[in-house]
Amino acid sequence: MKKRFILLTIATGLLFSCNNQKSVDENTEANYSSLVIEYVTDYEMAGMKIGEKETKWVDKKNNREASLSIKESTVMGVVTKEETFTLNDGVWYYNINLSDKTGTKMKIEDVKESAMALAMFVNIDETGMKEFIEKNGGKVLGNEMFLDKDCFVYEMTGTKQWMYKGEVLKMMLGDKIMKQAVKIDEDVTIPDDKFKLPEGVTVTEIKNMLE
Repeated sequence: MKKRFILLTIATGLLFSCNNQKSVDENTEANYSSLVIEYVTDYEMAGMKIGEKETKWVDKKNNREASLSIKESTVMGVVTKEETFTLNDGVWYYNINLSDKTGTKMKIEDVKESAMALAMFVNIDETGMKEFIEKNGGKVLGNEMFLDKDCFVYEMTGTKQWMYKGEVLKMMLGDKIMKQAVKIDEDVTIPDDKFKLPEGVTVTEIKNMLE
């Protein structure tokens, strides 16, 4: 179930990054040159306290995006820290563990194929957001304001999500906030180094995310 959720999350993002033919009324169209989103999230689950800070950089003009996440998990007083960097350069999807300097990369086309194998992905050139959600067992809830942005709200894979221009700004699982943006900037200049892989990292290629 965890792999299915991760794969569907990535596939959903690819749906919007690859197809701009969306209704503006749904507010899923990526009609911007760049976005910088800052997230701060704290929640408890199964006796674990989790605090996470993430920054996401989206360069639509150059078809690339990256994120840096710092997460602290506390269980019975023991604190574990994770630092993760992800990069989608339009050809490869990278997931890097900065703590142990290891990571994986997967071709974007292979990500799509893995999703199709689970009957989770629909043709990104012919479908809209509502059809994608409904074909994956989800429900469209309408629009709602968040951070002064008119977000498209829907439920899918057990979560409720607030989407703005193809990016999820808030995600809830039941009554728990699992992801929440605190700031979003549009059409800003993003330094090229935000999209560079860290040095000294061992990267392994995978072809099937379900393996």
